[in-house]
Amino acid sequence: MVWYFSIDLESEQISANRFQDNDELRYSLRSIELHAPWVRHIYIITNGQIPSWLDLENPRVTLVTHQEIFPNQSHLPTYSSPAIEVHLHRIPGLSDKFIYMNDDVMFGKDVWPDDFYTHAGGQKVYLTWPVPNCQEGCPNTWIRDGYCDKACNSSECDWDGGDCTGGNTQVGSNNFGAQFPQNSFDSSEELYCNSGCANNWVADRYCDQACNVLSCGFDAGDCGNANFNQLHKVDILPRQHHYRLPGGFLVYYFNLTAIFPMDASGIRKAEYEKHKVIRTAAVSNKYKTMTLLLYSKHNDTELNFKIAGRVGLNHTIEFEFNVTVNTWPLPTKKAAIDSTSVNVTSSKDASNDTVKMEENVTEAPFSFTDVPKEIRSAFPVQRTLELDLDRYQVMNISNLQLSGEVMVLLKQLQESFKQEFSLHS
Repeated sequence: MVWYFSIDLESEQISANRFQDNDELRYSLRSIELHAPWVRHIYIITNGQIPSWLDLENPRVTLVTHQEIFPNQSHLPTYSSPAIEVHLHRIPGLSDKFIYMNDDVMFGKDVWPDDFYTHAGGQKVYLTWPVPNCQEGCPNTWIRDGYCDKACNSSECDWDGGDCTGGNTQVGSNNFGAQFPQNSFDSSEELYCNSGCANNWVADRYCDQACNVLSCGFDAGDCGNANFNQLHKVDILPRQHHYRLPGGFLVYYFNLTAIFPMDASGIRKAEYEKHKVIRTAAVSNKYKTMTLLLYSKHNDTELNFKIAGRVGLNHTIEFEFNVTVNTWPLPTKKAAIDSTSVNVTSSKDASNDTVKMEENVTEAPFSFTDVPKEIRSAFPVQRTLELDLDRYQVMNISNLQLSGEVMVLLKQLQESFKQEFSLHS
């Protein structure tokens, strides 16, 4: 994180009151410690000024002067904020991604890295007032999303940013295909996890009520995690790198607190290999969870994930794991009965969420022929076999068009079956 003491110019003269220190930096640093403890290091850029209260021995704070970042010293001194900002990348040890603030900026509540940047969407821009739509009914997010939206097909919207002028565009409405450009969506069910909630609305740092439902993973935590108990939970463990998810679900959430503890860690980066079975995947730094939304009717598929972050002040972690999913619906009771000729029932085992098949067939008696009759009563009484004549019908094979050898074998089996039936009748 970078702070800069900003000084303005007035009529080409530096106003003396611009150098007045009201301890804004002190309170700004305190707000970081309170509301953004995941910040690893702070660089303070000055023209040589050092606050008397600043502890220069603190390992998390580094003071950087203009002379250290300006390669052309003839440009100094300067009080131009744009000139200083274009040299910030020259700070030794600065991360590729950093937050830049003036000394009079303070945090009033908890913030997280994904408030400023996401790997899926890049930098997040917060405007003082909303940018007006180019056309009524055409949000800016619909422009150049890979689909020709009728509401955006006008000169004011540059013909949907070119989506309605190319030869390979798809005509649709309210589509968000840009989130998965490698896929070709052909139904609204693939674009929306719920009516009124597009896939890319999930985990966008806004609580969308249309997304705060089970099928959308309760907005991946944007609306809080009070309803996460309705999702299937998977605990990610430090020494386990492969998980097979139970079938019958399309939404899962992964508890990452065993890798990244709640109060002493921060997730900096999360990646996954895109696959057509994934509707969306998102990591919540606040709750240390990952939410996974899937499409249905996919066979066994292995998905790979990589999460990197910090535990404590200096310990970095990069954890990889993979999960195997199968999103075909589980067989129902009716389907199980219709798929077999015997009486089959389906029962749900809540302990492992698997379906067990049980045959309801009367057990045949067993005679203890090697036991003398006078002591057989000590054994369980034999049960009579109850054969259902409608279920065990003898097939008439006289009209089958089979080879001679097969016909002989079938007739022998038929006679054997008749003899067994006569013994028990």
